[in-house]
Formats: sequence, structure tokens, C-alpha cells
Amino acid sequence: EAVDVVAFHAGAGLAGDELVVKLVNAAPEACPVTLTFDAQLPAGKVSRETLCGEPGAKNTPEEPLRVVPKKDELPFSGGKTLNLDLAPYSFTVLHLNR
Repeated sequence: EAVDVVAFHAGAGLAGDELVVKLVNAAPEACPVTLTFDAQLPAGKVSRETLCGEPGAKNTPEEPLRVVPKKDELPFSGGKTLNLDLAPYSFTVLHLNR
């Protein structure tokens, strides 16, 4: 039986100048994805925040930073597509300018 390993949700910011995309990779390996947008997006940086860890991983008093979000930026040359790899067992939030 096939199981979806990538799920997503996208929406616009309140002012309409930002696109927020949330992605989940439930697979034990990295997953390449291509996002295709209806409109041409301007070049710039994509803000990315990723939370990942093995299933059942949790923070404890002994390891309070075992599972923490990581923030970085991706270069984006603009256009209608964005290619990226999702980390294994991850939840990723992208912020793009519109």
C-alpha cells in the first residue's frame, strides 16, 4: 500500500506580499521536491525553518536541545519553480516574497 510521505499547505500573508509554504517529509530519507507557483515570484532569499528528528525523539532535561528548529536562507533566482530537498522526518516552513 502506498503512503504519502510528503504533505504540504500554502497560504499568503495578511498583507498579501508573502507566500508561506509548510511541508512535511514523513520518510526516513531526504526527499527532493519541486514547488511550482501560479505566478512569477521575484528573486531574493527564501527564509526556511526546519524541525527534524527521529520518530519519538524529544527534548529532556538532560538534552534540552535535542529537537530544535534550524533557520537558514536559500537563494532564489525568481520564477515559477523552487527546488529543494526536505530532510528526513521533517517539518519545514518557507517564507517567499510575492
